[in-house]
Amino acid sequence: MAAAYTARMLVSLVSAAPRHSGGSPLLNLAILVVVAAVAWPLLARLRRSTSEKRRQRWRDEERASGVSTDEADRGGQSSE
Repeated sequence: MAAAYTARMLVSLVSAAPRHSGGSPLLNLAILVVVAAVAWPLLARLRRSTSEKRRQRWRDEERASGVSTDEADRGGQSSE
């Protein structure tokens, strides 16, 4: 019942939306370029800081456990 109501509501909202003529393709391209120019550096900074925090957490966990990642990868066997 609720799904049918939601479907009818969505159809009525879509039909009530104003029709767009499409606008200028150059304007749309300019908007895309501006959004990308703002979002790209922000996302790169977010990825970098997240990666640094993750690596730091891994180092802290290694120190706490006393086993290095290399040792764990070798199954606890030392190569020496």
